[in-house]
Amino acid sequence: MRPDHEKFFLRELCWSDLRQGSGIWETLNELTPANCVVSLRARLKIWLNLKREGSFVLVAIWRENGQIVGHVKLLPDQKIARGGALAGHVEDVVTRQGFRNQGVASALLKELKREAILRGMYKLTLACHDWLEGFYARFDFVKTDSGMRANL
Repeated sequence: MRPDHEKFFLRELCWSDLRQGSGIWETLNELTPANCVVSLRARLKIWLNLKREGSFVLVAIWRENGQIVGHVKLLPDQKIARGGALAGHVEDVVTRQGFRNQGVASALLKELKREAILRGMYKLTLACHDWLEGFYARFDFVKTDSGMRANL
């Protein structure tokens, strides 16, 4: 059972959350411009890919208006070099503007860590801006060597 919060609640993303008006696109737009007019075909592709890759997506729903105001994604990573051990990569941690500083991201991360443990993951990794390192340190994340990325 997920912990209850006064102003919001957490649950796993469901198919209907990908519809217009749920708040998902407005929330993700805080990370990068998200296309707020997503066709049914595109939503179906997103949903099927999430299921195929075994991702766990957790959302925060604001009680007052039923809108998604927070989001985090856990992507599993099967490690061959570690005898098949499972790691997790945390992506797209976001709280929509106007709903920040009310514990949404903290609640999402606490629940995500609990889920990772339940799935038998031995570590979590994430990439973040330097100014967010203190926030993630509160959840036992430690700074490691800098990462790199290639946009394709």
